[in-house]
Amino acid sequence: MARMLPKALLTTLILSTATGCQSGGPRMAGLNPFYRPELTSITTPAERVKELRALAEGAPSMDTGASEKMVVDLVRQLGSEPNPMIRQAIIETTTQFKTPLAAKTPIAGLQDEDSHVRQACCRMLAERPTPAGAAALAAVAKQDADFDVRIAAVQALGEQKDPIAQQALLAALEDSDPAMQLVGVQSMRRVSGKDLGGNVADYIALARKQSAPTTAAGSGEPAIEVAERTFGWLPK
Repeated sequence: MARMLPKALLTTLILSTATGCQSGGPRMAGLNPFYRPELTSITTPAERVKELRALAEGAPSMDTGASEKMVVDLVRQLGSEPNPMIRQAIIETTTQFKTPLAAKTPIAGLQDEDSHVRQACCRMLAERPTPAGAAALAAVAKQDADFDVRIAAVQALGEQKDPIAQQALLAALEDSDPAMQLVGVQSMRRVSGKDLGGNVADYIALARKQSAPTTAAGSGEPAIEVAERTFGWLPK
């Protein structure tokens, strides 16, 4: 009984045979008077990203109806796109359209399986503050399994104008990781408009809407400053 070739190998063989018959390959171009460049309908990820960026540039010139249809089409593509780089580009493109669905796309992107896409969505929401975005970022800052994504969410919360942002930063300020605390302090300064120095306890109190303590709870000692705890920036 004849043994069947794997389907993928068979396809490769067919394509290579067709290429050879058509032109002799690029190396034969100088010897074959009938040679012509190969044409392909395959779009590489880089080419697709370039197309999406061009589409984003043209978004402001589209009328409302065309914009809504375009965003719906992009969201449909998003659901079946396996490449995270292209998914990120699709989401970035939708944010250039002024439609309700476009505003929801980066929020939905916070659930993407790829951590780099989730980080990018945090940055997109930082550039376009909304109450819905603040609520979504608050959940990510507290629950995402990836530390870098949580950091990106905390940074993005610093750009939100909604009161929920200040409350959400409490989790970052109380985190045991000094790097997370430091980012929480930086975001708290932006959200509140108050610079209380490097004492993380003061920002925790601010997030809790309490009077700022000057000593660590129950110790009688000055509260440890976040900058000192992290890198020893402050002089002794």
